[in-house]
Amino acid sequence: MGLTQRENRKKKESVKLAAIREVEEETGVDGLKIIRPLINTLHIFNRNGKYKLKKTFWFEMKTTSKKRINSSNKRGDRASGLGK
Repeated sequence: MGLTQRENRKKKESVKLAAIREVEEETGVDGLKIIRPLINTLHIFNRNGKYKLKKTFWFEMKTTSKKRINSSNKRGDRASGLGK
């Protein structure tokens, strides 16, 4: 799971808690636990003619949930690999 530095983090919410909350909201899977942090990556992108740098935090997660992953959302790719 990838979570960008500023993406949907609530005030004073840790990156780990934000990552769990985001995956639960976007996939419908609950009971997630972070196994370990993976690498952080940097991405350059162009927005409105200006280049920006974005840091993404990646985590390995697991769940005991039997729910199917909701892949109907636009951002389901961020949860790819979940359950592997």
